[in-house]
Amino acid sequence: MLSKAARSLAMVVAMSTVAAANPTPPAPPAAPRAPRAPHRDDLSYVLMTEDGNTTMSGELRDVKRVKAMRQGKERLLWVRLAGREYVIRDGKTIAQAIALWQPVNQLGEQQGKLGEQQGKLGEQQGEWGSKQGDLGSRQGQLAEREAALEERAANDKLTKDERKALNAERKALRKEMRQLERDMQSAETPMTELGRQMDALGQQMDALGAKLEAASRKAEADMRALVERAIAGGIASPI
Repeated sequence: MLSKAARSLAMVVAMSTVAAANPTPPAPPAAPRAPRAPHRDDLSYVLMTEDGNTTMSGELRDVKRVKAMRQGKERLLWVRLAGREYVIRDGKTIAQAIALWQPVNQLGEQQGKLGEQQGKLGEQQGEWGSKQGDLGSRQGQLAEREAALEERAANDKLTKDERKALNAERKALRKEMRQLERDMQSAETPMTELGRQMDALGQQMDALGAKLEAASRKAEADMRALVERAIAGGIASPI
């Protein structure tokens, strides 16, 4: 008779033989993924006014398409919502769309003016920085002269007249260095003031940036609502 261990081994071998004879069929291929349904946020638009100003959310190629379908200098609003395209020529709807973005445009203009002020301050900072650089270069030159004079003063073989002339030269050099230090301090004052003004403008720019972001979100939401009403009311013509 087979021992218990032998019987167990025989059963394992038999099961392996059956498994080899009847391999597990491969898993069926995964079903293809369904195409993504248009998301509610898939809104693109191009708003063109008679003077050529453009407000858009989308791609630059959209602007080219809108220019091609525009008749003369007409106001035109092109939209793509959930994968479908529409064109709106209704004057009232377009006027409402323009009005939606007025707060955003105004904040953008304010930011532009602050940017100009920052640019002017930056130019002044650059000029004073250049002056400080020149003064620093002069300080380096004077320091080299001072080191050379100190080296000469250490020479025990100098005559009385030579040492007297050397001392006079050292005195004049120290006077020049003191004046240069005063000039450096004078240059620091306007740089500090310019930095303070730049910081203040930066804070204003940050505050405007926050307002602009909030105004943009509101305009986008209002724009979507306007477009959806235009589509529902038949004002927007499908393309």
